[in-house]
Amino acid sequence: MASELADAATVELGPSSNTWWIETAAYRIPLPAMWAVHSSGDRSASPLFELLGPTDSSIWVRTSRRMPALESFQGPGHAFRDVGQLDRAGWIEFEHADGSRTWLHRHEQFHRGTTPFVVTLKAPLDQASAQLATLANIVEQLALREGGADSS
Repeated sequence: MASELADAATVELGPSSNTWWIETAAYRIPLPAMWAVHSSGDRSASPLFELLGPTDSSIWVRTSRRMPALESFQGPGHAFRDVGQLDRAGWIEFEHADGSRTWLHRHEQFHRGTTPFVVTLKAPLDQASAQLATLANIVEQLALREGGADSS
């Protein structure tokens, strides 16, 4: 078993932490408790991965060369709900009905250094308030990796 593991990966002690982290070449975010990571494995895909959480909620992170206008996040059939600015990010919300459920889409937009990020939460509207704290935690703790997109 140990030799099979050595062929596939190197296991090293990491920093002392009570949180799992998802790391890409450019940034890292905490993996929220009771959420799972789903990725196609396609490194050219955007987003690279999606977090799947309680009540069919999902969160994903995107980067781009330029910061898109908040209004550009409105998808087909999405109705505008609200827009605002927090210390951590500018945000915009839309909702849309899909079958018997109404969904909230909240996009939070911010920079780390010169790198623009958009973190999106999709959650059933009646459960969204419970997931907003998870979104806030991810946005607040998102950190650039050394040698990542913003490093010189």
